[in-house]
Amino acid sequence: MPITINGSGTLTGISAGGLPDGVITTDDIAASAVTSAKLAAGAGGKLLQVVQTVKSDTFSTSTSGSNTFVSITGLSASITPSSASNKILIQVELGGSGLGTATTLCSFKVQRASADISGMLGNARTNFFQATAGNIRAVADANGGFRLNMTYLDSPSSTSSLTYQVLGQAESSGFCINRTINDSASTNFSATQISSITLMEIAP
Repeated sequence: MPITINGSGTLTGISAGGLPDGVITTDDIAASAVTSAKLAAGAGGKLLQVVQTVKSDTFSTSTSGSNTFVSITGLSASITPSSASNKILIQVELGGSGLGTATTLCSFKVQRASADISGMLGNARTNFFQATAGNIRAVADANGGFRLNMTYLDSPSSTSSLTYQVLGQAESSGFCINRTINDSASTNFSATQISSITLMEIAP
């Protein structure tokens, strides 16, 4: 087929693969012209975006009691999925202690848009409350604490902005984050620390 230059500025007659290598460069491809649907399976990667909040200051609350969860100030992150079929990988790193005594039991969970994520909670049982990580206590030392992580692949089915918040509770006296009960620099081995929440949008 002959190659024809049309008066409209278009070309006809070029067969698929008919252009020599190097004729079309990266700069010739319009921004956003290549979508994930045009990529071969596994090409281009599945991790679309990452959002992280790092909390380096301390938090404490005297609120306590069974199933009395308190939002941890400064430990939340927001993400807007690009597709309702995408998932959000949640990773939480948390350090702290119970207040009152180092052996106070503590429990933690993550909420999406101020609501519990059912798959991120233990099974419902009579006389039990539901948490993601529970029955946690520090060593029997007022200068000690715990370190834990929570990971979950969430399916929010949404393209709206979503806020994920970390909450905690204690059986008595409350709990603290990024500090010990004593919170004293006079001990022989005192260290500051961080807690964080990381959200990753994953394409199917």
